[in-house]
Amino acid sequence: MSKTTFFLIFVFFNLAGNKIIAQHQINVDQLALELGKMIDDNYNDQKDLDSLISFKVLDGTNVRTIKKDDALTIYYENIDNEARELLPIFEIKHSSKVILPVYGEGQWGKIWAKVVIDKSTMKILDIKFEHRNEAPTFGSKITSETFKANFINKKIYFKEGFSLYQNDQLVLKGAQRVDGISGATLTSKGVVNMLNEGLSDYEVYLR
Repeated sequence: MSKTTFFLIFVFFNLAGNKIIAQHQINVDQLALELGKMIDDNYNDQKDLDSLISFKVLDGTNVRTIKKDDALTIYYENIDNEARELLPIFEIKHSSKVILPVYGEGQWGKIWAKVVIDKSTMKILDIKFEHRNEAPTFGSKITSETFKANFINKKIYFKEGFSLYQNDQLVLKGAQRVDGISGATLTSKGVVNMLNEGLSDYEVYLR
């Protein structure tokens, strides 16, 4: 291999590495902004997120405090890391509220959500769904306010979980009814399974 070829390869990988790092930072900054706005509508990226959130992680049955950047990185890594040995916890300071991320599979790819829970009542106060490849006019509607309304002020039952109805027909049994998206049964099932399984992963922390 010539010195020129070696140099070009070095430059290529260096540029690729820098691009990955830059994209990761963009993702982390965007997540920080989203978390802040879930707590305070007036939040902007000039404010200190550490003043609003205590960053923790659930490691097996142990909960420990971690740095903000580590928590945000784990959040993104867990989208594709199905093992998910570490689960990030975003505790809202001076309150009984917490934001918990959950992860799952839609019809066409990864889906995930940030769930705001009041630990004193075990009710869902807010939720934001995201997806990677769901169909534009069907599965992507999990991000709509109409679908989101299925979950607001619903109490969490770990054993029974959420049920799913499609066109008034029971698809998945559970304690809390969710009306699925017409034409997107598989995505709707993915969301319900994601919440039932994902929130159960945090049971040791929420109890």
